[in-house]
Amino acid sequence: MGLYGTATGLPIHLTTITVYGYANELYWDCGGPVIPVRAGRNDAKEAGPLGVPGTGGFNRGDMIPVVTCGHTPGGVHGDHHPQHTM
Repeated sequence: MGLYGTATGLPIHLTTITVYGYANELYWDCGGPVIPVRAGRNDAKEAGPLGVPGTGGFNRGDMIPVVTCGHTPGGVHGDHHPQHTM
C-alpha cells in the first residue's frame, strides 16, 4: 500500500486511511463501539519474516467462507440487523 499526500504536505499511508474508514463505518453505520485508532505504521520498522501473511493452516475450503463472508464492510448494519451487531 502506498503513501498519499495530505493538505499539510505530510504523507499518510493507505492502511491508515483504510483503518479509519473501517472504524468510522463500524461506529456510525453499525452503532458499534468506538475503536481507538493510532495513525502511522510505527510497528513496522522493517520487513517481517517470509511467509507472513501465510495460510495460517487454513485450506482453500476453509478460507472461502472467511473471505467472502467476513470481509464485507458495510454488509450488515445495526439498525437493520441488530441480532448480528452487538
